[in-house]
Amino acid sequence: MEKGVSKVKVSIETMVEEIRRKLQFVNGQAIKADSFSEEHYDDLSEIYEMIAAKESFSVSEIEAIVKELAKFVNNDLINQRNRHQKPVVSEAIARILTSFASTSYK
Repeated sequence: MEKGVSKVKVSIETMVEEIRRKLQFVNGQAIKADSFSEEHYDDLSEIYEMIAAKESFSVSEIEAIVKELAKFVNNDLINQRNRHQKPVVSEAIARILTSFASTSYK
């Protein structure tokens, strides 16, 4: 483990990687571990455990999961990093996540 990186952060990285794999996200940039702060560890862990327990997901389930994940994206962290380096989540992807979070499908 890198110096200064907490075990919680490493765990978040592992959970996010597994969520991407299970939901078959084509674009790995759509969800990055750096987008989530440690304060949302428990929330992310609950989503991870639910996803890990299922083999497949319907489109509406994936949309609901993305909507939940979007609630926990740390926009302050993203904005701070955007000032100093390449964005963790591109503006386009952030708009897509926001769109998923605000759209209801029937």
